[in-house]
Amino acid sequence: MSHWTNRSLFFGFFFVFITITVLWLVWPYLNTVLFSITIVVILSPIYNYFQRRTWVRGRILSTALTIITFFFIIAIPVTLLLTFTWYQGKELVADISRELRPGTTTGVLVLEDLIIVVIQQVQKIPILGNFEFDQMAFEARARELISVAAKWLTQVAVDLGTSLPNLLIDLFLFFGFLITLLPTAGPLIQSIKEMTPLEDEIFEIYLKKSALMIRSMFVGIFVVSFIQGLSMGLFYVLAGIPYAALWTVLSIALAVLPLVGISFIVIPMAIILILKGDYVAAIIVLAGFYGFATWIDNLLRPKLVPQGAYLHPMLLLLSVFGGMAVAGLMGVIYGPVIMILFVTTLDVYRHYFLSLDKPGEADSEAASPA
Repeated sequence: MSHWTNRSLFFGFFFVFITITVLWLVWPYLNTVLFSITIVVILSPIYNYFQRRTWVRGRILSTALTIITFFFIIAIPVTLLLTFTWYQGKELVADISRELRPGTTTGVLVLEDLIIVVIQQVQKIPILGNFEFDQMAFEARARELISVAAKWLTQVAVDLGTSLPNLLIDLFLFFGFLITLLPTAGPLIQSIKEMTPLEDEIFEIYLKKSALMIRSMFVGIFVVSFIQGLSMGLFYVLAGIPYAALWTVLSIALAVLPLVGISFIVIPMAIILILKGDYVAAIIVLAGFYGFATWIDNLLRPKLVPQGAYLHPMLLLLSVFGGMAVAGLMGVIYGPVIMILFVTTLDVYRHYFLSLDKPGEADSEAASPA
C-alpha cells in the first residue's frame, strides 16, 4: 500500500475509535446536549433580533437578553403548568379513591357513586341490558387502577428527589451550552459545512429543513397547542366539569399530537357525561371541540408552520409517537426532525444523485411541500 492509503486507513480507524469513545463518554448527557441544540435553534431568531438592535452592544448582552426571554416565554410557563398539573392530578386521584363516610358529604367525586351511575346507564343500552355487571369486581378493578396511578405519582416524586444531583448537572450543562452556542452558532455551522464533502446547496437544504421543523414543532407545541387547550378550558368551565383547570392543562399537552390530540379527553368525557344524563354539558364540550378548538388548529397551523417543514399527516403522527416512545417528551420534536431529514434525503438522492432534475429545480422543490 502507498503511504497515502496507509495514512488514510489509520486516520479512518482512529477517527471511528475516538468518536465511539467520545459518545460513550457523553452518553449519559446526550439528551441534554440534543435538548440544548434544539433550544438554540429555537432561540436563534430571537438572538439575531437582539444582535440587529442598535441599542444592544456585543454578543454577551444579546445572549443574556435571549436567555431572559427564554425564561419568560418557555421555562417559567412550562414549569408552572407541570407543577399545577402535578398537584391537580394528585388531588383528583385522592378524590376519586376517597370513600364517602356515613353521615358526610365530603368528596368531589365518589368512586362507588360513579360506578353505580355508569353501570345503570350502560344497562339501559338494549344490546347490553341483559348482561349482569359485578359491581364489587368492577369497583375492585377501578381501585386497583387508581392505586397504580397513585403509586406512579409517588414514584415520580421520589425519582425527582433522588435525581436532584443529576438534574443540577443537566441544568449546568444546558445553560453552559446555551451561553456557548448562541453567539457561535454561525461560525460553528460554517466549520461543519467546510468539513462536509456535500455541495453547499445540499448542506443548506438539510440545515434549512431541520431548523424549520424544530421551529414549527415548537410553534405547534407552545402556540397553537396552548391556544387550543386554553379555548377548551373555557368550554370545560361553561360545562361545569370538575377540575377544569387540570383538563385544560392536559388538553394543551395532548393538542401537540396531530389528528387525535384533544379528542383523547373530549370524546371519553362526552361519553361519561351522556351516561350520567348530563346532555347539556356533553353538547357544550363537543361543540367547543368540533366547533371552535379544531378550527383554531386548521386556521393557525398553516399560517404559523412554514411550508418547508411540511410532512404528510400520517408521517408526522408516526414520527411523533415513535419519537415519544424512544426519547420521551422531547421525542415530539426529535421524531419529526428525523423523519423530515429522511424524506429530504430521498429527495436529494432522487434529484441530485439520480440527476432527475437540475440542481436549481431540486433546490426550489425541496423547500415546498411534498
